[in-house]
Amino acid sequence: MSELLFGLLFAHFFADYLCQTNRINELKNSQVKKEQRKGLLIHTGHHLICYIVIYSMIFFFYKNSSFQIFLTPIIICFIHFWIDFAKVRLIQEKNTLFKAIAYCVDQFLHVVAIYVVLQLITNETHYTTDDLVLFFKSLLSNDYNHVLFSLKDKIFLLGAITIITTHFYGYLFEIMLGPFKPSGTFKDTKIEAKLSQNTDAKENKLNEEYSYVVERTDTTTVYSEPPNRTGKYIGMIERLIIVILMTSKAISAIGFLIALKALTRFKQFEDKNFAEYYLIGNLLSVLFGFISSFFAMRILTL
Repeated sequence: MSELLFGLLFAHFFADYLCQTNRINELKNSQVKKEQRKGLLIHTGHHLICYIVIYSMIFFFYKNSSFQIFLTPIIICFIHFWIDFAKVRLIQEKNTLFKAIAYCVDQFLHVVAIYVVLQLITNETHYTTDDLVLFFKSLLSNDYNHVLFSLKDKIFLLGAITIITTHFYGYLFEIMLGPFKPSGTFKDTKIEAKLSQNTDAKENKLNEEYSYVVERTDTTTVYSEPPNRTGKYIGMIERLIIVILMTSKAISAIGFLIALKALTRFKQFEDKNFAEYYLIGNLLSVLFGFISSFFAMRILTL
């Protein structure tokens, strides 16, 4: 029944990111309590639907399935609601570091809740602490290859890693890099030397004289982020491509990918603040792309 655990984890990330629209997120973070509860209930309902879909896909493979096991989606969703409720109340008007930590702790608690509920209700050996430790050892080291994943296990785990790589990291970077985001405007100084004819020489055409005049022009260039937040989606695609290239052992192509991304923002690099902001974000994106690639390759080999 390990596919049940991995299936619910995949359903959680799918509902938490792919099913959560900007409107639902606005309702969840609203200062009006009625709208806040409405957003949380809609969000929790999406989780329940995704859990039911996973159950309908795989419960036929279980032997001796009891009625208790079908209570797990309801219990998990109940816990999910209150975890999100606490997070929304805690992060209001907090600093960036607190928001980033709360964001990660929130996801960690959701994953732990799924594991604990399954452990208490199913009483299956797949969910013992020893097996969980062995699972992580198998992911982190080649010395532990005792865990064998079925095809369903690999599909659910790779699906979860894909969503974590694209969406979880994306929202985390958005929180972390918020204070470093440039204003979108920068001043550019342009100095030109122009050839100018002297006034006295104009009156005497026989003896024309010219001189160079240095002109300095200050211009202000304004760059605005597209309303559809294209930059965030470019980062998602970049990390996903890095995972694909790493798992297919085409590492040399990653340099071309990074250069291609930089080319689209070449003009904005004239602003030092934006260049530093872009560099930090790009390094984080590549680093976490490599981390996801490592786990994806380990899952494929188990």
